[in-house]
Amino acid sequence: MTPAPEPMPRASGMKSLLPAIYACRKQVEGLGDDVAWRGFLTKTAGKESLRFMDGAELGRVLDALHRAGAPKRPGRGAGGARLDDRPQARMARGLWIELAKAGAVRDPSEAALENFGKRITGKARLKFCTPAHLNALIEALKEWRDRHDAADPVVAVAEALEVPEGWTRDQALIPALWEALIQAGAMEHGIHARLDTWLRKHGGSLNPKAVDPARAEVCAMKLGAWLRKHVAAAAQAAWVAKQAERKDRRAKERADG
Repeated sequence: MTPAPEPMPRASGMKSLLPAIYACRKQVEGLGDDVAWRGFLTKTAGKESLRFMDGAELGRVLDALHRAGAPKRPGRGAGGARLDDRPQARMARGLWIELAKAGAVRDPSEAALENFGKRITGKARLKFCTPAHLNALIEALKEWRDRHDAADPVVAVAEALEVPEGWTRDQALIPALWEALIQAGAMEHGIHARLDTWLRKHGGSLNPKAVDPARAEVCAMKLGAWLRKHVAAAAQAAWVAKQAERKDRRAKERADG
């Protein structure tokens, strides 16, 4: 049976670890079943979904698939260029994908990563970087991730989440993110907004626990993107209001002076 790939956030242009993992999964006997796949991920990286993995964890999954029998071939970037397959380069690529999944990076492509890397290392391509260059790039990406995570409302919800027995993490995230959206003022009907109505349309069920795990992951992604967009818009509006207030105050001070 051909395995159904997990939903891939911001899949457009993502020519790196995730496609390689999906391709390798198809070549390992027994991983076509979703239950077996999630068990493999949990055993390998301690998480049942690729969406919650960082770059290092994605690298471990890919390495484990190779050990399980999937052929190991360096991937290719835009235009068919062979990707740097060194462990440090894979980690940098995984961190870049992680930032894209979190909404911190708009362009998850290899070219965009190398453009960012050039500002850190002075090298136009990852393959031209020494181990020291790649270490500097990895540290820069980790610092960026940490800064983003500190301000990411979805991370805050996920860290405070308690997963009830019998639920997947994504199923439990759905009501938690819905409540966060209500508290953030994102709902037109406020506290009267109905999760079951939204969930029936997007998840095929009225009850988060009854939503298929794969669809629950997609629902959690949609709610997370909605929350990030609303919080970012609110922050932008607050910044604009603050700048206007400062401008008015300076104008008043000049008039009084």
